[in-house]
Formats: sequence, C-alpha cells, structure tokens
Amino acid sequence: MAKKTVIKKTAGSAAGQSASWSLPPLNGNGWLFLKDFRAQALVIVLVGVLFYASTSKNQYALDDDIIMKQNMYVQKGIPGIWDIMTNDAYKSYYQSMGVEQQLSGGRYRPLSIVTFAIEQQIFGECYGERYTEVRDSLFDMQRKGINDESTGRLTLEKNDLDLKVKATNLEIAPVRHIMQVIWYILALLVLLWLFREHIFRSNTDIAFLTVLLFAIHPIHTEVVANVKSRDEIFSILFIGLTFIFFFRYDLKKRRNDIIWGMVCFFLAFLSKEYAFVLIVLIPASLMIFHKRKISDLFYLIFPIIGVLFMYAIFRFGSLGNASGPGDPSKQDPLNDPYLYATDQQRILSKINRLDDYIYLLFFPWPLVSDYSYQHFAYSNVTDPMVWLSLLVNIGLVVLLIRLCIRRHPLAFALLLYFGFFALVSNIVFDIGATMGERLIFHSSLGFCMAIAWLLVKGVEKIKTSPSITENGETEIKTSFVQPVILTLAFVALTIPSYLITQQRNEAWKNDFNLFTTDVKTHPNSALTNGNAGARYMDKGLYFLGRDTIIGNDTILKYGRDTVKVHQYADTALGYLIKATKLHKKYVNGYLNLGLDYYYTERYDLAAEAWGNAYRYFPSNGILLSYEQMFIAQGNNRAAKSDFAGAAKFFGYAVTAVPSDAKSWADYGGASFMAQDFTTAKLAFDKASKLNPQMQASLQNGYNAAAHNEAVLNEWKQDSSSVQRNINLANSYMGTQQFRPTSRRLLNKVLVLDPGNPRAVKLLDSLSGLEIQEKRKAAQLR
Repeated sequence: MAKKTVIKKTAGSAAGQSASWSLPPLNGNGWLFLKDFRAQALVIVLVGVLFYASTSKNQYALDDDIIMKQNMYVQKGIPGIWDIMTNDAYKSYYQSMGVEQQLSGGRYRPLSIVTFAIEQQIFGECYGERYTEVRDSLFDMQRKGINDESTGRLTLEKNDLDLKVKATNLEIAPVRHIMQVIWYILALLVLLWLFREHIFRSNTDIAFLTVLLFAIHPIHTEVVANVKSRDEIFSILFIGLTFIFFFRYDLKKRRNDIIWGMVCFFLAFLSKEYAFVLIVLIPASLMIFHKRKISDLFYLIFPIIGVLFMYAIFRFGSLGNASGPGDPSKQDPLNDPYLYATDQQRILSKINRLDDYIYLLFFPWPLVSDYSYQHFAYSNVTDPMVWLSLLVNIGLVVLLIRLCIRRHPLAFALLLYFGFFALVSNIVFDIGATMGERLIFHSSLGFCMAIAWLLVKGVEKIKTSPSITENGETEIKTSFVQPVILTLAFVALTIPSYLITQQRNEAWKNDFNLFTTDVKTHPNSALTNGNAGARYMDKGLYFLGRDTIIGNDTILKYGRDTVKVHQYADTALGYLIKATKLHKKYVNGYLNLGLDYYYTERYDLAAEAWGNAYRYFPSNGILLSYEQMFIAQGNNRAAKSDFAGAAKFFGYAVTAVPSDAKSWADYGGASFMAQDFTTAKLAFDKASKLNPQMQASLQNGYNAAAHNEAVLNEWKQDSSSVQRNINLANSYMGTQQFRPTSRRLLNKVLVLDPGNPRAVKLLDSLSGLEIQEKRKAAQLR
C-alpha cells in the first residue's frame, strides 16, 4: 500500500536572513520501517549488543597493559586519579621501564584512564602504592650499584606483586569490556539524537541510517574490543554532546545550554585531542544547518577560547613542553615510522597512506592491529598509488569546497571526515604511527553520513510522478518497495560486517590470538613479529612446573613438560629473529629473544641478545630481572664449588648488563676460584672503575690474581722446573680451595728432587693449615 507525503509550498526566508531561520519539523518516511526515536534507539542498542557482546569473554590485548596493568596510577584505584589528571597518559609506564618521554608532544587523555582507576577500585584489588615503592627502591639501588640481599628480597616481592596485579586485572576484564560496549552504545545514542534533531530533521531516515552504518562498520572493532581505546569512544561521545548543546544555544540562547556545551567541549578535550577540530566544525555546522553568517557567530569566540584556555592550563601544567628522545640513538621507528626515510620518501609515503584509509572504509578486509614499521615500504615517485591517492584526495577537497559554497549537508560529512583525519594523517604533524584502524574512527562518521545520504536519496528517486491536488498542494505517492529496498541494502551490508566483526572480536581476545592472527596478514611488521614471538614464548613458559625457581636450575630438572616448552620456543624463535632483523634496535624483540634462548639453555645467545637490548635501553627494568636469572645460576654453582660454572654464568650476567659493578666483582671472584686469573684481573678492574667505592675491597683480589697469573704463566713455560712448581704451590697456599693443587705440585717436586727442603717445609705448613681448618670446622659444628 502506497504512502502519501505532502509538501506545502511556503515562502521561506532568503539564505541571507539567517536570524529568522528556525528548525524545520521532524520528518521521516520510515524507510527502514521505523520513525519513532525510541524505536530507532532500541534498534541501535540491540545492534550494539549483537555486534559486541562477544567481547565480554575477552581479556586484554595490544596497549591495554600499558594503560591499565602497568599503570600504577590506575592500580592505586581512586587515590591515583590525581596522578592520572596531572601526568602524561604513559608516564607511569615510562617510569616502570626507566625511560624518558618517548612520544613528541606527549599524550594527555586522562578521562578514560580515570574510569579504569574507578573500575580497579570497585571491582579489583589495588596494589599500585606498594608496587611503586618496591619498583622505585630497586631502581634507586640499581643507580647506586647496590646488589645485595635486600635487592633480592625486593625483586622477589616485585615479582609477587606482578603476579597479583596480573591476576586482579584478568578478573575484572569482563567488567571493563561490558562497560566498553555500554559506553559505545551510549555514544551511538547521542549521535542518533544529534543527527535526528539537528542535522537531518527533515529526513530522519538519513540520521537513523548514518548511525546504523557507523554502529556496524567492522573498522570499529579495534575501538570497542581494545579497552584502551575507550578514549576514542569518550571523545566522540562528548563531541556529539558538544554539538547538541551548541546547536540548542544557537536556537534558544539559553545560558544552561552554553554552559553544558562548554563542559562537554572540555570533557572532549580530556578524552582526546580530536576536540580541536570543533573550533572549525561548530561554526561550520551552524552555517550549513542553521544558515548562519559568520557575523552571527561571534558569540562563539568567548566560550571556545574559555575552554581552550582551561584545557591549556591542564595540559601544559601536567605535561609541560613534552618532547620525544632528543638523542638520535634512542629514537625508535616504532614511534617514528619515517625515521629512516629520506625527505622525499617521507612526503610520498604519507600521501600514499591517505587512500589506504578510504579503501578500508569501503572494504574493511583484512583488518589488523598494527601497520607500523616495516609493514609499508617507503614510497618513491615511481609508485602509481602515490599519485592515485593524491588525485582522489584533491578531488574530495574540491568537492568539499563546492559543497560548502552551497551549504549542502554533504559538506558537513566531508568536513567531519577531513577535519578529524587532518589530525591523524601525518600531513599536518607526525603522530608516531603510519596508520591505524582506531585513528579513522571519528572520520568514519562523515563517511557513514555520506553513504546514508546517497542511499536514501537514491531510493527517493523511486517515485511516481507528482500531482497537484485541488487545493494546490503537491502530492507524491511513495511506493512500498522503497523501505524494502533500503532495508535489504542495510541487511546486505550488515551480514558481512557482522561476520568480520565477530572474527576480529575473537582475534582481540588476548595478545596471543591477536598477534598470531595478524602476523599472517602483515608478515613484515617488526612489532607484529615480535609480539607473536613473545606470545608463543609465553605459551611455552606455561608448561614450566609451578615449583620452578627461575635461575636456580634448568627447566630439565623442574620442568613439567619441557618438550612443549621447546616446541613453543622454536616457533617463537623464528618470529623473534625476524623482528630483530626488521628492526635493528627493537629492544622488546631482543628481550624476548634472550628469554627464548635462556629457556632452551642457549645461555651464551641469551646473554648476547640481552646485551643488545642493554645497548639501546640500559635502564630497562625487565632486563635487570633477567640478569638476576644468570646471577642466581652463578650463585647456585658457586655454592656447589663449581667455580668454572659460576664464572660462566656471571660472565653471561655482565654481558647482559655491563654496568653492574657487583656482577663484575662476582665474575672476578668466580674466575679467580676457577684459576682464570686473567679474567679475574679484568673483572676486578672493571668493577672498581664502575664503582670506585668497591676499589679498596677488590684491590687484594686484583693483586692476588695478578701474582697468581704471573707465577702460573712462568710455570706453564716449564712445568718440570722444581723452582717454578714450588713457586706456584706457595702462591696457591693462600687460598683454601687451591691447597689440594699445592699438595700435588709439592709432591711432584719431591719426585723430581727427593728431600727438597723447601718442598718439605711447605708440605708441613700445608698440613698445619689443614689441621687448623679442621679444628675450626669442628668448633663451628
């Protein structure tokens, strides 16, 4: 049955008479079979739940740990909110790693992180305060070169706290994912209200379809499934509310509307820096939809400047003039993907990425979590895709200008796209990444708006001829086939979108799923390879026995299933080696590569890998804990009088962390006891230079090693010399463990020269020393 839409001919005011403009009445054909806001809102809620309810079973992935588990401000719960509000988003993580600011300009996005702290307080346990104390104490000891029993005790406590923090975070993961979906749906409802009430009042079908398309677009799976990306959701939520309140104030001039508009504008800034775009989008939207002239919008100056001033106080008061590493040797292509590109390659590569986003908006497959170094090769002038990208985007900019002149609704769609895109495209300024699916989240709203407009306007063409009624009104008969066509089109988009979204939701379940899936899609990404290798290594470590004391012995003695440990380690090894080849300064890659070698008992290779990590990141806290594994192995062997074995492991320790004076001293002591006096001298000398306060205590050891070395070298030149055997035996008598060797040397002298008085005297002295030691041992018992 056909419906009738009546259009009245009224005398409207001219475009220049903006002050007399008023909102048109709400109107919609219901071409998706729904017209009422409540019904449409219910559908939005159901779609959001249908697409993302499966994420409630997920754990954490990608940067979630950096923002939550390794963020001690979050782990403090509500008492950590002040620290969150007054610091860089990654400051606590940088502190835990012992590094300086890594991202130029810093990242001030506290609002979502505050909600994580509140969730931690309500649903989990808070260990942040004690963890910070232990961590900072260990760092302080490291700076002072202290490595004693208290260091070991604090290390054990830190390891225990690590396990507790990990456990409590996993327990509340479902809560965080459920809240993520709730926030996403709330943002969708705000957008629906905005588009229905203020953007497309005269055609609410476009408003409804815009939000539906936005809700189901698979490119948004990263934003919803990755809890850390709550900042994206908060940003678009408060941007939507800001538009609503500014639109309302422009119409009714109510003070409460401008106040709430400023509050939401400020909260949008605290969510993410996308709010800067509103400085242009708010007046542009009022000019397009309320037909205002620039002169009508001077009232916006004071509220916008007021919010900017307040945000500047918060941001610069918390971050200061944040800048990335000034030392080129510390710059990382994972944070600066064009670090090794020429000026020409840098410009062309950035242009080449622009249409990659457009492609993913139309064909969101395959989707991956990482597009970093070296997934994309640097572009050159001979690359045709560079010029295609340039042509497409210039064409869209020209179209935007023409539509703005006409004040066409699609001008706003393109303004949304390019406005937000300008901040993440690397064209205006570098963002530290080539591209990312979450980065197109805001811009995709403009894309969905344009697609919805084209679909609805296309369906509107299916009409019968208009006729004039007796009273002069124009009557247009609408075919029943129109809502069917539009609904079928939406269903046709929904089915593949749902399937892709569910697949990506599963991939985002945890780091193992994410990186072992994505490394197959993006095999040339250093980060994806490194993370895939690390996750396979984690799988292998799971099969270690619970009674394993890391570093006190090998997994062969304590392991629960060493075969599987080695199987996973072998798989991990390929990815980790590739990662460190793709990125020569990939610290995390070297750390995990070393761990792989360690648990497959290739200790020399483990020490070399960790030494590479030290070269680029000497203060890495994880590296220090790995060094302790070698030290524990060395102490274990020394306790069993296996001094050669102890020296080997202390040697691995100083290869991994060459700045540890205590380890060098232990290396010297073990080498001395293993009768490797040359190495002992070198190690004692190195320890004294690293920590001059140790020089006095090490000088005797150095002198003894030098003396023994000289005597031993003489003996090696003629081991049959009576005098040289006597000299070496006499030299060794000062060390209890060497006395059996002294006795053998003296007995050899008596064979070569029977009754040698010097040899006999030394043997008597040796016997006397042994008797004294036995008496002391008996007294101690």
